[in-house]
Amino acid sequence: MKVDFLNWTFESDVEATASVYLTIKEGEAETCPCPWYKHYLKFRNSLYPQSVIELFHKLGIDYTKEIDLIDQGVVSPGKRWYETWFDFRGTVVSGPSGWNSSIDISDDLSICVVEIEQDRRSHYFDEAKPVTSLHFIIKAPL
Repeated sequence: MKVDFLNWTFESDVEATASVYLTIKEGEAETCPCPWYKHYLKFRNSLYPQSVIELFHKLGIDYTKEIDLIDQGVVSPGKRWYETWFDFRGTVVSGPSGWNSSIDISDDLSICVVEIEQDRRSHYFDEAKPVTSLHFIIKAPL
């Protein structure tokens, strides 16, 4: 299925992606007892705008099951910086790919798209390729 979002067009195997997310018991935020992950959970349902929620749905991603989550600490008064990753079975048909492809969605949310290389592994997807990772940089309220 072709999915357009901002500057990208993705080709996604929605069913394959959704079936992988069904096997994930809980997101990374639930796996760590540290207080900043609990803080992220408090805001998770309000961090992504509707356009991103729709993107997750179209790609087969369950946004409550982030594959990875990193707390980067306080970045500005009243804001805490988190990074999250969500993988899907598919490719970037057009648009920027790589760690320098970041695009701001809002003042508090940026997205970077990275195709997982043949010699790299995804956390939950098997070694069959292609797999693409959506990397979000989030500034959450304190």
